Amino acid sequence: MRRIISVVLFIMFMTPFAGWAVEEYTIMRPDHETLMKWVEYYENAPRTPYVSHANIPPRGSKSLLSHWFYIPSERDQGACGNCWAWAGTGCMEVALNVQEGVSDRLSVQYINSCEYEVIRKICCSGGWLEDLTEFYGIVKKAVPLSNANAYYQDKDASCDTPCNTISTNPHYPIKYIQAMTIPTQGVGKEAAIANIKNVLNQDKAIWFAFYLPTSEDWNAFFTFWSSQTEADLWNHDFVCDKTWSAGAGGHAVLCVGYNDDDPENSYWILVNSWGSSTGRPNGIFRVDMNMNYDCSFKYGTGTLPAFYWQTLDMAFNMATPTPTPVPGNTCLNPIVVSDSGIFSNSTKIFQNIYNPSYAASWPYSWGMPGQDCVFKIDVSESLVGQPLSVKILSSNFDNAVYAVWDCGDPGNALIAVGDDYADNTGEEISWTIQNPGEVYVMVDSYHNAVSGDFEIEFNVASTPEPTPTATSTSTPTPTPTPTPFIMPEEYVYNFDQNSEGWHTTSSPEVFDAPSFFEAANSIGFSASGSDNCFGSWESPCHAFTAGQKYRARFRVWTSQPTPSLVPAFRIRIADKQSQSIFSLMINSLGEGENSPTVSGKIYEVLYQPPATALSEGYFISVELINIGSSDDANAQIGIDLVEIKKANVTIP
Repeated sequence: MRRIISVVLFIMFMTPFAGWAVEEYTIMRPDHETLMKWVEYYENAPRTPYVSHANIPPRGSKSLLSHWFYIPSERDQGACGNCWAWAGTGCMEVALNVQEGVSDRLSVQYINSCEYEVIRKICCSGGWLEDLTEFYGIVKKAVPLSNANAYYQDKDASCDTPCNTISTNPHYPIKYIQAMTIPTQGVGKEAAIANIKNVLNQDKAIWFAFYLPTSEDWNAFFTFWSSQTEADLWNHDFVCDKTWSAGAGGHAVLCVGYNDDDPENSYWILVNSWGSSTGRPNGIFRVDMNMNYDCSFKYGTGTLPAFYWQTLDMAFNMATPTPTPVPGNTCLNPIVVSDSGIFSNSTKIFQNIYNPSYAASWPYSWGMPGQDCVFKIDVSESLVGQPLSVKILSSNFDNAVYAVWDCGDPGNALIAVGDDYADNTGEEISWTIQNPGEVYVMVDSYHNAVSGDFEIEFNVASTPEPTPTATSTSTPTPTPTPTPFIMPEEYVYNFDQNSEGWHTTSSPEVFDAPSFFEAANSIGFSASGSDNCFGSWESPCHAFTAGQKYRARFRVWTSQPTPSLVPAFRIRIADKQSQSIFSLMINSLGEGENSPTVSGKIYEVLYQPPATALSEGYFISVELINIGSSDDANAQIGIDLVEIKKANVTIP
């Protein structure tokens, strides 16, 4: 069991009226098993990417306090060993403001009261950032401090506030959350500083944990906290190479900025969870930036790092408000058509607010007013799996054709787009119908003065009936293959609008087909009890530039909490000629070290498509492979993020 104690320190204040005062500060004192697990969490977490920031001087300052609302005196953990949750919640509060523009305090009591029910963790017993991400990866909601019974009540470490007494409505829905390690060990001081500053310059707060190996070291820090001011610097380096003893322990705080205008007085800005005082009205202290980032202490027969810098990779799942229709918005009264036929119309009498100013930049530029004509097709269940094509047969103006599944939010609901520059006729799109329901097709003009008459054809291919032939040597004419729609080079799939063009594949004649699903903001599959199962989710094809390298990030989760029981899956990059570009196998051999978790895990792949795939692009396949009975054949594997970006790296 993890053990936490409250340290009572008597400090004499050196004033003419000096007297003894009692200060109580709580630190974490993990046992061997727990300490090793925390170090393992840190080492196994994905590394933070280095994001280029233009025009940032080599020296300067940065503060995230403008993105964060807190009351220093109330930010007091008391006798409860949950500093890790205070620092992690601070990271979430900054992310909420940066991403959603919301300044709100989040409840620490919520995780304190509910962590045992959700992740079987003992209240006030110490913890790590991984514990916070596991908890919130499951509950997927951040609770405001202002909710009923959500204020902090465990300052006395009583842990007597039942989870079900804390109101979770309203709340801020979380799309995903994961701990990420900032590389600071073994990279040199200059790189360590640059990596920490880089994360802060991304407007992300940092979770910083430090260990002091002796009681004397902690007494020195307690004295620093109690008797010095927020302008004074703390440097940990005196603990390096000491031996872990009975008085050792750890503490987690929140890093919200830096200042290195003065090279002789450069520092990190950290917020503690020990309340405020006369000398520390903001509950803040400064750490010397010129510290030894490779500092370690002797532990058993080896050594352990003294400092751990991490941050959160997270996103909230706030609902995107549907634009309020305006007079003339053709989404209010679309033209209903059958699934096949030729229709004539004119954009002269229509106006719609959802026009892209330039097709190649979608979905970021829906907003340039112009005359659009919107058609609606009610797709029946019987048409699922059939190809649907839309083509402009004639037109007297330059146009584009878009298909979306949500006319109220087309920028985030795009299915297919066709747009050849200055082409009045021949615009065509085609796709395979994935789900029944409404599909909207927009004939787009780019400006109020650009409009006119047009003729459009809708066609759903159906399975032809066998036709008797005159002779046995007749050869049936093959059905033309629809021209594939090519997605952009860089794109992010959040799966917040169904499968976003991903489709399922399987080989039932050889293997059992998986059970596929589309959950809230996820796609995924399960072997459904079969130990002879194979199938995949396959993305639309993506365009690329010859010679360009790409990085794809996948967030994968599972319903099986035991890593060694998670079924195997593979991430594969290939072109339409079945030419494999890259393959990454994730299985549960051994202890399942590479398996996804319930809260989700990030996988990154680097690849360079061959020039031979340029004509049709390439696609991504995530494949479930459950062959044998050693894994949980009923476990679900879900994907809730696929991010494709250009990468300026060297691929071995």
